[in-house]
Amino acid sequence: MSHTFVFELRPVGEPSAPDRGGEGAETGAEKGARVVEFAPRAAHGVPSVKQHVVDILLPEIETLGGTGVYTSARADLLPGELALHVDRLARSIRSSPGEERPDDLASRLLDMSHRNAMDVVRDSGLDSGKGTPMIVVVFVCVNGSVQHAAVYISAIATPVPRLLAPPAKRRVAFVVGPPRHRPEIKDVAWIRDRRELELLAASAAGDVPDAVCCDALLSMEDGRLLEGTITNLFVIVATPGSATKTGLATSLKLQTAPDSMVLGGIARGQVIAACRNLGIPVDVTCPDPSERDTWRGAFLTNSIRRVQNLDGIICAATNVWGHDAWGVTFRGDNPIVRRIAERIIT
Repeated sequence: MSHTFVFELRPVGEPSAPDRGGEGAETGAEKGARVVEFAPRAAHGVPSVKQHVVDILLPEIETLGGTGVYTSARADLLPGELALHVDRLARSIRSSPGEERPDDLASRLLDMSHRNAMDVVRDSGLDSGKGTPMIVVVFVCVNGSVQHAAVYISAIATPVPRLLAPPAKRRVAFVVGPPRHRPEIKDVAWIRDRRELELLAASAAGDVPDAVCCDALLSMEDGRLLEGTITNLFVIVATPGSATKTGLATSLKLQTAPDSMVLGGIARGQVIAACRNLGIPVDVTCPDPSERDTWRGAFLTNSIRRVQNLDGIICAATNVWGHDAWGVTFRGDNPIVRRIAERIIT
């Protein structure tokens, strides 16, 4: 099930663009601009969010000649999450080539669009009382400058996929690389561009019968790990502690790549805040596989999965850098991961 919204942001007195989605209705005017809302149009039988983006949205965005950014969130939002998603959409637009800084009205337009999309899902009843939480993916195309723009909103509602590995399968992330060109932007084109990396990871998973691929991991040329194609990565690292009667005590910390090198995921920020409250140190440096003998666990984060424990990380022999293959296995669900996950959702 998908619903598409189209919003126009234009100076007062200028005629609105042709209707692209239904009957137009002016919803308000402030600060010398007019917002025109077009009625949602529903589409059924969307095979997948990815296919909908590649087959329908990207061609439309390219036709409009604008910048496409997006965000994905569960309809059962945690307190404060909606504002974080709207802020990231605005920051992605600001960072896009040729776009002006969004003003306050444009930010409110994004907020209104996102809330409208969430309301459609909740009103449909698909996420209420049936144990089927829904994802709302909001795509924004800014055509021209934000001060005089057509903001095209497409909201797709789809069930949250099952996140548990099948019986006897390990949850594994496969290192294939390389880093994204513009990690600070959640660009719609990335959904298409990452496809080759996803195929490499899926192929590598096929060679490991007891593994299910949770994501393809990106890395630097020197092997240091960055993030997944749709997730952020945290590694649990053992560090030497103080001396005790029986030897050296071991303490643990998290490692995750610096903000400047990865997409600043909303769930990633929630994990870092939770660790601060729990007293768990977070080292913002790229995990280095040459030190993997100190790794005691790992997990992935994004706004849909929130926190997903990993049973292992494997560097595929088909990685783009030509590094030797390697792998590390972790023992079951890590109690630190469980504590962090519980802290986020409470």
